[in-house]
Amino acid sequence: MGYSRYLWATVQTLTNQVLPELETSDKRDQLINSLRVISRVAMSLDDGSEAARAAFENTLFPDDVRKAFAVMTIVSDPAESISVDNYTQAGIREAARWLNETAWCGDTANTKIARELLQWEGSLRHQRDTRLAASEIAEDKQNAGGPDDALAIDGDKLQRYLREALKVPTLLVRDFRVLPGGRARTTALFALEGHPDWPEWLVLQRDTPVAVHDFPGVSAQFPLIAYARTAGMCLPRGFHLQPDRKYFGAPFMIVERMPGMPPSPGLHFFAPAPKAESFAFSLAEQMGRLHSLSPAPMKDILLNRSPENNDWASDLELWRKEWATSSHAPSMVVSAMLAWMQHHVGCVSHRQSLVHADMQQHNLLMEDNKVSAILDWEGSHIGHPGEDIGYVRPLVEQIVSWDRFMEVYVANGGASMTQEEVDYFTFRAYLWVMLMMMRARDYFENGTVDDIRFAELGAFLVPAFVNCVGNVLDGVLAREASTAC
Repeated sequence: MGYSRYLWATVQTLTNQVLPELETSDKRDQLINSLRVISRVAMSLDDGSEAARAAFENTLFPDDVRKAFAVMTIVSDPAESISVDNYTQAGIREAARWLNETAWCGDTANTKIARELLQWEGSLRHQRDTRLAASEIAEDKQNAGGPDDALAIDGDKLQRYLREALKVPTLLVRDFRVLPGGRARTTALFALEGHPDWPEWLVLQRDTPVAVHDFPGVSAQFPLIAYARTAGMCLPRGFHLQPDRKYFGAPFMIVERMPGMPPSPGLHFFAPAPKAESFAFSLAEQMGRLHSLSPAPMKDILLNRSPENNDWASDLELWRKEWATSSHAPSMVVSAMLAWMQHHVGCVSHRQSLVHADMQQHNLLMEDNKVSAILDWEGSHIGHPGEDIGYVRPLVEQIVSWDRFMEVYVANGGASMTQEEVDYFTFRAYLWVMLMMMRARDYFENGTVDDIRFAELGAFLVPAFVNCVGNVLDGVLAREASTAC
């Protein structure tokens, strides 16, 4: 694909959406995404000769890796690169091969080499992220939905629909606004007057008109939320489900607005964690209650993502192959992560539960320093409870000790897990998110969607999650090294 679609999408967004309405807050989200894409494409053109020379001169690196850093190759698709340029591509690819093929896990000497390679790549990523941060606009000011399109929902359309569907011709919809985000769904907040049984404030969620993922959609989320409420979870009451896409271009549901505010400003995965132990413990309580529910009532509604015959080794191999074909660029840290997972796959126990799959703070509301609502169940499925546990671990450890979190989780119905199992599912959760983003990114690249937010997935979010993997892997290897001493 090269540069053309990235640059075209960025120019189109800046010209048609940002410049005409720069003063309005509902365009800032688009400006952030555009700046991220521009920055990443620009950074792919950086002169990486100094970093390559430092790697070539590092005598701890294997000889084949050092020699590879002396070779300059032309990057065929630099806008897609995670951490490569013309000077470092060959070296990173050879280092990734070494990390993939060498049995370094459990070998003290080779683990030292692996950590040295990862430290070099981590330093390079940090330099680029520092440059990217300098071009960012404060995200807590964003208040936008998706770009305007023929399928956009507004208050008037919704009012006409509700009057006809509910047979209440005097209903009034007011203060309708689309909320930030919108890659996996459209979310809108509105007030309703004139219904005898519904609350005043409601939330509408609509599936994407173009299927860019295999999430179950609102038709599965609606009964799932009702079922999870039976366990005492902080979930909204559902009032209306419309599975027919003829009205607003895709199925949608209407639920009550829940109390509380986002735990941190910015509504994104990487926002600082709230410094409230009660928040972490209430999250553990909610997660334990979810995992205590039998998945049987949902087996005909949700996808079952557990590997066939609980063959986790084959499951990992499938993901390794997908990463190899869809990543578009080598990554030392992801190669090292996959090697660690391969070495530890035998630690995974065989159990199933309902899984939310994205129970991070951007999908939570908080009131009185406790979780007051769990939102956005579009990725929910039947799977291993470790998928949720591993995913929230980096967030939780910023607030409370992991052992205390797990005590509350187990006391509320969750099952205990070994440290290795939690580590495995932390990596697996990040790998799942990155692969999901790559699939959605490909819809932009092949022309299915022309949306700057999908361009941002490859240009910003995937590299950001690679950094998360690097941070967790560094801690895991450091802990293993200290235990071995």
